[in-house]
Amino acid sequence: MLSCCLILLIAMVMPVRAQAQTVPVSPGPIWHDDLRQAESGQADSTIDPALLEEYRLARLDYEAGLIGSATQRLEYVIGRDQTFARAFDNLGLCYEAQNEPKKALQFYREAVRLNRYAPKPSPWPPFNLGVLLHHGGSLIEAESLLKESIDYRLRTSRSDAPMPWHADMSRGYYQLGILLEHRRRFGEAYEALTLATREDPSYSEPQEELARIARVTRMSAKLADAMRR
Repeated sequence: MLSCCLILLIAMVMPVRAQAQTVPVSPGPIWHDDLRQAESGQADSTIDPALLEEYRLARLDYEAGLIGSATQRLEYVIGRDQTFARAFDNLGLCYEAQNEPKKALQFYREAVRLNRYAPKPSPWPPFNLGVLLHHGGSLIEAESLLKESIDYRLRTSRSDAPMPWHADMSRGYYQLGILLEHRRRFGEAYEALTLATREDPSYSEPQEELARIARVTRMSAKLADAMRR
């Protein structure tokens, strides 16, 4: 009986250890900003219109896969306005897309710093920095940043919000959920992942992770029961 219990324990623990060392690969960085607000006249009016246009062109370049051109445009923008948090944030995305995490961290951190002084902070700078730090293994700081991102989003919570808003919330809860799971705080992870599925029922990753946690929990219960006998 003891040997059977040991086999079950090894089978359960080995995948968990492997997962704790390997963070799931996220989709390619997504350009996050308030461009729709800018086009509707809701953006920060203190930003030079010429720089906003250069920023818009950088976004078009990025979405067309012209990452180098987008990077150059954004560097031009922040060289002339060092308070433009969105430009710093998306410049971080550009460097992350080019597999230069150290440079990405530099610009994400500045975006987070600037964002905290904004009248209406964006959820994206702490989200982007939190995800990258999670991938790098800095789980404590990453958790704090992901919670900061979710808090900013909740401050603007609306029952009639369009689906993209809920998809963004779902992404935030999912990233927090897998981070908490890697920290072996399974109850909190389960709660965050459940919120992710509630915000966007079509988002499959949180559902798959919830199913995996349920399987591990059942295995743990069976093992504990076997060892008590």
